[in-house]
Amino acid sequence: MRRSVLPAPVGEWVLQMHRRHGVEVMLGAIIEQIQWNGEKVEIDLGCGRHTADVIVAGIGVTPNCELAAAAGLAVHDGILVDRSCRTSDPNIFASGEVTAHPAPGRGPRRRIESCKVASEQALVAARAMAGADACFDDVPWFWSDQFDVNIQALGEPDAGVRNLLCGDLDGPRWTLIGLDDNDHPVGAVAVNNGRHISQLGRAMAAGQVVPPALLRDALDLSVGEGELVRGPA
Repeated sequence: MRRSVLPAPVGEWVLQMHRRHGVEVMLGAIIEQIQWNGEKVEIDLGCGRHTADVIVAGIGVTPNCELAAAAGLAVHDGILVDRSCRTSDPNIFASGEVTAHPAPGRGPRRRIESCKVASEQALVAARAMAGADACFDDVPWFWSDQFDVNIQALGEPDAGVRNLLCGDLDGPRWTLIGLDDNDHPVGAVAVNNGRHISQLGRAMAAGQVVPPALLRDALDLSVGEGELVRGPA
């Protein structure tokens, strides 16, 4: 089973943001029937009917590994590759969102659906095939502008054993940082805080701890039952 993309506090925050902007979100709804009435689409949820101009089905993607599997390559939620994009056959390379590659600096392989992976990993594969010492070890990053909010995510925010919050979830800008067992950042989500993402990206790439400036006002979200306490100064 795939893990969630973002930590639960962030998902809840995004949900409430959309609701504040008038978006109706129905979780756990089961679609029983969809039909065209001649003018609009009608959706029957069992508990009521809704009409819409357009329906968008966001059901995720499945990596196309059939050719790789038929060639005898190792696959598991993607084509397994090393940091140089070599598959289990050293003479065959793969790149892009179909690959499951090692996480930067640590951890098991993971497939990341990102245009950054699709474009930059291909360059690594090409250099490696040409005999160069090439390595894809970029920290995953993506961004999204929703309403008047800029959201940026770095690394694997859902992989931390505890989270630190810099700022106030009720404020205009904040950053949630995921830490591993050694208090090194493994990922972060920032709302209107692009500078924090830049600082954390440099720290993660260098295997360093969270920059002290970010810790001065940090709250630990992992103490007690939702209790917030000040992080280390």
